This record gives sequence, C-alpha cells and structure tokens, in this order.
Amino acid sequence: MSCSGLENGFRLNQNSLDSFPEGFTSLTELQSIELGNNRISTVTDSIGSMLRLQILNLSSNKITSLPASIGDLKKLTTFYLKRNPFSKPEQDKVKKLMPNCKVYWD
Repeated sequence: MSCSGLENGFRLNQNSLDSFPEGFTSLTELQSIELGNNRISTVTDSIGSMLRLQILNLSSNKITSLPASIGDLKKLTTFYLKRNPFSKPEQDKVKKLMPNCKVYWD
C-alpha cells in the first residue's frame, strides 16, 4: 500500500482499496483526501463528519451513489468523481446536495 501524507491530507491513490477507509472519518482536521484509481464501491455515511474537507478525489472507482451526508461538507470546494458509473439522476442529486462545490464528472 502506498500512502503519502499531505499537510492536513492523505493520498492513497492506486492501492486497490475496496471501500472508503472508515478510520478517515475520525480525522476531522483533514482538508484533502485523494483516493483515486482504487476499487471503492461505497462511501460511508459518516463522511459527513469531515467538516473541514475542502478537496476530495474519488475518481476512477466503482462508486454508483453517495450518501446524503455528503451535503454536510460545506467547505468542500473541489470534488473529483470522474470515471465512476454514476447515473444521471444520481449526478443531479449530488449537484443539488452540493450547490457551492465544483464537481468534476468528466
């Protein structure tokens, strides 16, 4: 597993992770998480407790939906969801939950 710490963030790209690391949600000071190019299919509802998160990269995973608690991330400004099999209705739901966040789908 390759893990590099950033200032107030973590980068765990390309690690064959199957799920969102549950322990991250207790790290409430994290501002950036990069989990691109894994095999994540679900994101825990407790992600909504990460109130300082500003950048979240979940690109190139197997995520089809996000919990409604994602809308609690009011400081999130940049959200990468490229190359995930989201339906159009799910994309619309995320946009509605996060009107002030730039979400990258393509």
